[in-house]
Amino acid sequence: LRQGAVNFTVADPDRCIAQEPGLQAIRHSIAGGIIFHDDETGDCHAFAQALAGLEASDGVAFSYSTRVESIVVDDGGVRGVKTDRGTFKADTVVLCTGPHTREMTKPLGLVVPIFGVRGYSLTTPARDSTNTVRSTILDELTKIAITRLGDQVRVGGTAAIVPPGSRPDSRRRDMLARSLSGLFPGAIDRSVAREYLHG
Repeated sequence: LRQGAVNFTVADPDRCIAQEPGLQAIRHSIAGGIIFHDDETGDCHAFAQALAGLEASDGVAFSYSTRVESIVVDDGGVRGVKTDRGTFKADTVVLCTGPHTREMTKPLGLVVPIFGVRGYSLTTPARDSTNTVRSTILDELTKIAITRLGDQVRVGGTAAIVPPGSRPDSRRRDMLARSLSGLFPGAIDRSVAREYLHG
């Protein structure tokens, strides 16, 4: 970190709790921590919505809930995309299809080495705003991140290379809930938690 000129502080348990008072309940198990002073937390969904709004105001047209079925090629060039709502003509197509990229490019004779990586997250209302995470922490033991988003708490992590359409692994979701409950006892109400798959 020093070689990379990262702005950080090595913290003893008291400093960790001063930074995140909600950790007081597990003080006996904290060895220490690292505080990254320049780290920030953002809401990706809110960012994407705001970005789409800016693009729309500049004349970009979005077609939501539209399934792309194939790329239309003619005379050696891209002519558009075929969708479940008809064909959209285009002279350039940008693929942002993640783990489905291989199936989109295979009919074109292109082998693209992209594989799906699935992550998991849980989002739940903060039961007690004083006894839960204030910013973002990373549990070094499990590599799980816990983030405060307004009156919500999001816990996310784990990654697995999986084929498209594979079934979720409930053990990974359970590990997220255990990590949050272990660091901030009573912070999560699993009955109202929203579960997400990423990838």
